[in-house]
Amino acid sequence: MRLNKIILFFFIVITTNCFSQVDVNRCFQEIKEDFSPRIFQFSNNYLLTNSNNENTIYLINKNKIKIFSTLNYGVVNAVIDSDEKRIAISYYDNNINIYDVSSTLLIKKLSFNSKANSLVFVNEALFYGLDDGTVGKYNFKTQKTSNITTHKSIVRGLLINGNNLLSISQDGVLEVNEIHSNNFLKQIFLNSVLTTLAISPNEKLISIGTFKGEIYILNENYQIEKKLHPHRGIITKLDFIDNNNLLSSSFDKTLIKSNLKNNFWEVIYRSNDYITTFDYNQNRIIFGSRNGITKYYNLNCQAR
Repeated sequence: MRLNKIILFFFIVITTNCFSQVDVNRCFQEIKEDFSPRIFQFSNNYLLTNSNNENTIYLINKNKIKIFSTLNYGVVNAVIDSDEKRIAISYYDNNINIYDVSSTLLIKKLSFNSKANSLVFVNEALFYGLDDGTVGKYNFKTQKTSNITTHKSIVRGLLINGNNLLSISQDGVLEVNEIHSNNFLKQIFLNSVLTTLAISPNEKLISIGTFKGEIYILNENYQIEKKLHPHRGIITKLDFIDNNNLLSSSFDKTLIKSNLKNNFWEVIYRSNDYITTFDYNQNRIIFGSRNGITKYYNLNCQAR
């Protein structure tokens, strides 16, 4: 059954009461909050999400919720590492707090001259992209920070591709640097305001979203293969379902699935407000809109 039909199936036949946090044990849940959901990340065992308290991040698994809260000036972004040992949270006061997931204790605080919009873990390092264009790295072994590159505008996305770090900025540039040596490798000028990026599971395709609703598709050599225009507003998030199908959300209030082989796309969900973010992992999908609506679907329920 196609993804949009599965979502429609859950919406019609499964009902739920609203809770203040997502219950990942359910097959479907719709929540109405008094804030805009902006952060979702599935890991193997957790769902990371922001909360109605602007200084708080929830880490939810099947049995309990871990709460990471501080007196900072609001959460900008958050990310959990692949080993589920550390969580990094950036704030509007230009700080990044790094916590131990098991104990929820603060293990490191990083301070900068501007806020971090983008965060990504790899091995024993945290990479960050700042509003002032800086892309940097914190090394957990040496406990030191280092600058990798500087864009001419706000860094909007970071991505690991093998041994390379990809960074995009509102300056329209995709830059590629080697993650261990920090060596510059190349720049690709896309002549658009760039907003988000994603990589396919086999790491053969890279997708980059723009302010105008375009999606650039690049191959593993960072050459542009095609440009799609499925949306009429800012692309807020991209994520691959598999090596051929891409999900995208936008300020045009739609969640769209694009087949990159035949260049066909279809709307799988239409919201009443901007879709701010979503995440897809292990046949689970969650998305939220500016009006406070969050919807969660475990698509594995259909197979039972």
